[in-house]
Amino acid sequence: MIDHLTDNSLLDQLGEVKLANKRDLTYLIKQKTGIAVSPNAIFDVQIKRLHAYKRQLLNLLRIIKLYLDLKQNPDLEIIPRVFISVLKLLQATITLNRLLNALMRRQI
Repeated sequence: MIDHLTDNSLLDQLGEVKLANKRDLTYLIKQKTGIAVSPNAIFDVQIKRLHAYKRQLLNLLRIIKLYLDLKQNPDLEIIPRVFISVLKLLQATITLNRLLNALMRRQI
């Protein structure tokens, strides 16, 4: 792999494939949810069980922080991101359930 880091042709091809896949995903998201997202954004995807003590919760808290920062300062310059989470709750606490519900309703 290291030998290919300087192969600009290969890197360009990989970039084209990645962008094409992101365009396909943004089309699917628009079809299924009605939400338009940019294929040029960073996609942060988590699909797994959610445990209150693991990094999935930290990621949710990071999303909330970014949201609150943008709400407080709409002109804040940040890299566009798309967060996709498919989480299965296992023995979630009441606090965690409230946090998820608030995030989903955007009432934070």
